[in-house]
Amino acid sequence: MSDTDLVAPYGVMRELSHERCYAIWQVAKLGGELEDDDARLAQAMRDHPEYYDVWEHLTEFGQAPVELNGVNPLLHVMMHTVVENQAAQNNPPEVRAVLEFKTSRRTSRHQAVHEIANVFAKLLWSVLHDHKPFDNDAYRRKLAKMLPRSKRPNT
Repeated sequence: MSDTDLVAPYGVMRELSHERCYAIWQVAKLGGELEDDDARLAQAMRDHPEYYDVWEHLTEFGQAPVELNGVNPLLHVMMHTVVENQAAQNNPPEVRAVLEFKTSRRTSRHQAVHEIANVFAKLLWSVLHDHKPFDNDAYRRKLAKMLPRSKRPNT
């Protein structure tokens, strides 16, 4: 099997992701109803006006990766969505606790999500790069360290 054979499925998945995100953006832009994950993804997309032009042209990328100034905008908003989904499900509870604590201290929710996503991304890197299982316990410990002891959920 060649490298091209291994990469081909990722291009197809990328194209499907572009199409899905484009469709969600169109619904969100027109004020349509979205639920759950789609609603949170749409909000993350709206929260990033610097990428609005990317959202408008997602289907034009086909199977090519999307990058703007060294950032993959889709991955960026997906990380936002992961954190918001975790907060909505209160799983792990440290995500919601960190968001509530940070926003109560006048950190914008957007910035607090970025801080949590940074922790998540570092652990996700080990999964993707080192082929290790996601260490949810380490994630929870790292998030708990972002809180004063009195605010840490019981683990």
